[in-house]
Amino acid sequence: MSNEWTRPGEVKFPSIWVTFQTKHPTTNESLTFRIQDLPEDRFDEAAEIMIEHFLSEEVMCKCKEISNDPDSLVLARVYYKEMISRKISLICVQEGSDEIAGINVLDPVTIYDKQIELPEGTDARVLDLQIASYFVMKQAKIFDKYSVDKYISAWGLFVFPKYRGMGLGVELLKARIPLGQAVGFKVTATQFTSQRSQAVAKKAGFIEEYVVSYEDLEKNEPHIEFPNITSPLLKVMALPIGP
Repeated sequence: MSNEWTRPGEVKFPSIWVTFQTKHPTTNESLTFRIQDLPEDRFDEAAEIMIEHFLSEEVMCKCKEISNDPDSLVLARVYYKEMISRKISLICVQEGSDEIAGINVLDPVTIYDKQIELPEGTDARVLDLQIASYFVMKQAKIFDKYSVDKYISAWGLFVFPKYRGMGLGVELLKARIPLGQAVGFKVTATQFTSQRSQAVAKKAGFIEEYVVSYEDLEKNEPHIEFPNITSPLLKVMALPIGP
């Protein structure tokens, strides 16, 4: 989480960034969706979506059984609420509906940020996730490769099952371009932990900046075990967003 960045006051909040049409995978019905800033009155709802749904599906959290540890969920809720308060996260909503179909919790990262200090007594599984995340992002060298002092990262993309198969995940990722341009970023970079999320990122135009196998993360630095992980590789992928 960024210690330095705040959303520019001149950028309207909330804003709609993308409107697109897609077809339902079974009925072939044409549907219209919009991608917009997560409004302030839905911050708590969004945090609960990530806690209740995303953490149980994301492969690193799943293999560490984060969803089964009440203390870890309390900590996750605190940090999700803090990230969401940055007013940069996105939701996807079908026109004519108020229901959140998908969400991408975004995190502005600056070169001046300090590493998050987790509370004393934090579960070792959560510490493992933090260590692995910092390790791969450091290896990706986004600041150096793109000659920037900040970029948009993320702490999870989730699409509800009934809305899957319509490309909402791809559109949420692509929406970082107009959002990022408006609030002053030139690149976005995220660790994609599963084969499915990596395929979605590739469709959205993201390119691989650092790739490592979970097996190598266990055998070599940082020596973190991911038992029964369902994906072979962890990838940091980036998308230039200009101008």
